[in-house]
Amino acid sequence: MELAGYKTADVSGLIGSNRLGKDRVRKLMQQHGIQAKTKRKFVVTTDSRHSLPVTADLLQLRFNPEQFNQRWSGDIAYIATDEGWLYLAAVIDLFSRQVGAGACSRTCRPAQSRAR
Repeated sequence: MELAGYKTADVSGLIGSNRLGKDRVRKLMQQHGIQAKTKRKFVVTTDSRHSLPVTADLLQLRFNPEQFNQRWSGDIAYIATDEGWLYLAAVIDLFSRQVGAGACSRTCRPAQSRAR
């Protein structure tokens, strides 16, 4: 069943007229088992104020190498699935923009080795 709030609910299928007050819409939604989907509050997850060592910027905004295997970049994506989160890590060659390596996991654990 689709979720909507009373302000955006399309109630034309429930009754003959779209001109309704919010109280009537709330009552109709309750009668038909429709619940409002509330917006989640934005949560900042980055903590830049820490005393941990920061890895040096070796790339220095040079994103266009002249040949293969000069510069690589990596990233992690979090994918929501019906069974929970899936974590996707990929490394790409910045010359060809092709994925050189990738991995998927159900858990996101820090690497055993550390950048130097």
